[in-house]
Amino acid sequence: MRAFIALPIDSITTDILNKKVALLKRQAWSHQIKWFEPSNYHLTIRFLGGKLENDKVNEILHLIDKCFIAEPISSFSIQITAIELFPSPLSAHTIVASAQSNDLLIHIEKLLERKLETIGLVKPQLTFRPHISLGRIDRQTNLNNLTIPNEVAHFENCWLNVNSICLYQSELTENAPIYTPLKTIHLRPLKK
Repeated sequence: MRAFIALPIDSITTDILNKKVALLKRQAWSHQIKWFEPSNYHLTIRFLGGKLENDKVNEILHLIDKCFIAEPISSFSIQITAIELFPSPLSAHTIVASAQSNDLLIHIEKLLERKLETIGLVKPQLTFRPHISLGRIDRQTNLNNLTIPNEVAHFENCWLNVNSICLYQSELTENAPIYTPLKTIHLRPLKK
């Protein structure tokens, strides 16, 4: 089984991202992008693997429960900052909405990393860079021709409201992946 831990995207942020994607689809190069369905938007904290056994998934489910019961976390917000080519303009494979990391997001990522290592899931080699994937760039695309216009690239005061963390199963299909939540951890509501 393919699985990952991610933050779901709230409806307000999804609407803002959809407006940005609509503008990107007007670009001459947009036909070279496989645009993702808005219902599949998420901010991945950790990809867990593409060939997990059911026993390992059950361990992960138990670990996540235990982890967030022992250390409850309150809802928080993350600023969405820019539309970018990921991982870099010269070696891009995805168009993303980048998010500004904050102390709480880093804490969650490190907490999960430590706990997952206890069940044999080693730390990824890549540095955690929070982002929401919007579309996959065709491998044949000349990246020199792919530029994000300034009026689309930047966000004005866009915040992702994080109220839960999910463990998703990912099923790859010809058209688009299907993401099924296996476990949702609801974060504590902010005190008013």
